[in-house]
Amino acid sequence: MTNRIIDKQTAEHYFGGDNCGSWILVNTDGLSVKQESMPGGTRPTTDNDRITIE
Repeated sequence: MTNRIIDKQTAEHYFGGDNCGSWILVNTDGLSVKQESMPGGTRPTTDNDRITIE
């Protein structure tokens, strides 16, 4: 795992439908952290959103 700080300004960014955005803050085998932006009135299109704590 790298020691650099990643935030919305430096993270990989992906656009989705309805002007939604996703920034990948951490992506390792043991942890995935994303910051997402969804305008009002939009809904997620997949059910992949989950939180796992081990």
